[in-house]
Amino acid sequence: MIKFKPAVPVSRIQAAARHFLRGRAADPIWERPALLLILAANALLYCWNLGINGWANYFYSAAVQSGLLDTSSFFFGSSDWGNSITVDKPPLSLWIMGLSVRLFGFNPVAMLLPQAFIGIGSTLLIYAILKRCVAGVAALFGAVVFFTTPIVTLMSRYNNPDPLMLLLMLGALWCVLQSIESRRALPFVAAGILLGLAFMTKQLQGMLSLPGLGLAYLIYSPQPWIRRIRVLAAGTAALVLTGGLWMTIVDLIPAGSRPYIGGSPNNSVLELTLGYNGLDRIAGSGVVPDAMQVPDTYRTVESDAGLFRLLNANYNQEASWLLFAALSSILLMPLMWKRITRRQAVSKALFVISTVWLLTAYFLLSFMGNQIHTYYTAAVAPPLALTLGLVCDYVVTNRRSALARLLGTFIASIGLLSSWLILQGTLGW
Repeated sequence: MIKFKPAVPVSRIQAAARHFLRGRAADPIWERPALLLILAANALLYCWNLGINGWANYFYSAAVQSGLLDTSSFFFGSSDWGNSITVDKPPLSLWIMGLSVRLFGFNPVAMLLPQAFIGIGSTLLIYAILKRCVAGVAALFGAVVFFTTPIVTLMSRYNNPDPLMLLLMLGALWCVLQSIESRRALPFVAAGILLGLAFMTKQLQGMLSLPGLGLAYLIYSPQPWIRRIRVLAAGTAALVLTGGLWMTIVDLIPAGSRPYIGGSPNNSVLELTLGYNGLDRIAGSGVVPDAMQVPDTYRTVESDAGLFRLLNANYNQEASWLLFAALSSILLMPLMWKRITRRQAVSKALFVISTVWLLTAYFLLSFMGNQIHTYYTAAVAPPLALTLGLVCDYVVTNRRSALARLLGTFIASIGLLSSWLILQGTLGW
């Protein structure tokens, strides 16, 4: 009898399966099963009865269908397969959904499934980023905070570009930490590429993490200062090239040979970027649109902008349940600084990135003009989860300290208070 030798030895398959289920030998035996359980719960939450959302945002669904019917519409992100006008965002997220419907047919589940998997990937990245600096329980806690944030769940079951933008921003964060830890320039250049793709997903909103990433690298990179500047310049060049390539190509094509750029006043992607998706969003005034559904109780003369905007009934249920707990953690961080950053430069860098990212998103959303949508609050979810993960590690690892227990109790109380206030305004739930 002829016996065929397996292409891959069974022992290797068993070892790979054991490593997958067990994780690293240095990790507690419960950590990897807990992570797999969290990811399974995440997948269930994002994928269960996904088709109930139908075509979700028709604006983007029409563009996905157009790309399926016409190659030019696919490239430009056109709203119609006649290629007359584009959507008001670059088409990267549409391309991913478009590839899915080409494989599985044009139906709601095929269109939305990539969004769900992107959301699950972001949860895994939150865990992996925190795991570089904190114990497993804190990394798992951060992952749970992220994927259970209501607006993250909603967007991961919807066809807006936000899930892809968040995944790319988190990928850039991972690469920056890798660059600091390994003393190599290539990961930082990769971070620039990923941020460029985030820009190509949702333009300037994809740059919210940029100040924190750049600042952390400049401060904590172990390279000489001249080397840091060169690497920063290389990463910036990669960002500009990646983020601006599609925009430049489209604007260089004669207007008569391409669709009109939706959302721009003069048929230009550059104007769309700086105007409709830029300054108009940040500083736009006028009466709050009825579609924003801001309760009269929370309006001033013409706007609800202010420090507590994200606590009012229009936004609070989206991402604010633990937002003020995270912000209070930042205020108390000087008392925890030595313990949180005791390990290495990468821990300090992660603290700076998550803090600057969270504050940037919080103040921008709180004080931007009236052209704000409630789902913009998804931008605070990643740094919120990272910040609370760092604080959780401090409280758990220093639980014998009276100061750690006191600070943990205070932060938890802030979270309970803000959640109670949110529930007071949403009694119809």
